[in-house]
Amino acid sequence: MRRWFSTHVKRHMIRPIIYKATSRFAYLLCVALIWDRFINQGKQPIGLSLAFGLIAIGFLLAGWLAYLRMDGVSIPRLPARHKKKKKIDSLFGDMIDYVDEPIVEYADLEEDEQNVCLMLSDVLCAAVYGVLSLFV
Repeated sequence: MRRWFSTHVKRHMIRPIIYKATSRFAYLLCVALIWDRFINQGKQPIGLSLAFGLIAIGFLLAGWLAYLRMDGVSIPRLPARHKKKKKIDSLFGDMIDYVDEPIVEYADLEEDEQNVCLMLSDVLCAAVYGVLSLFV
């Protein structure tokens, strides 16, 4: 396992993993709390725990799909119906950063690195929601 991490996870991928995990965690935490407040309305005493458990299972499934994408399996996608608009680069200037290491965004990563980031962020969120479902 340690060898897999050393070969697949690079130092510049830590930031996108953390950003993906925190944003997904926050979005689905809001969804779970809204579900518990408006749909459940306190009828089930284990409602929030059940929601966190289901979210953890969903994250595990998403992590498994990302792992399969790393192996070369892809889900066929429907063709896009609308054309993408071209961005005008002259409106945006380059931001100069004087730090030694350049900041790498998720979109700047290669496809394999993006799949690794997605898989690890999904597994991280699944672990957090799994622990939360046990204690809530």
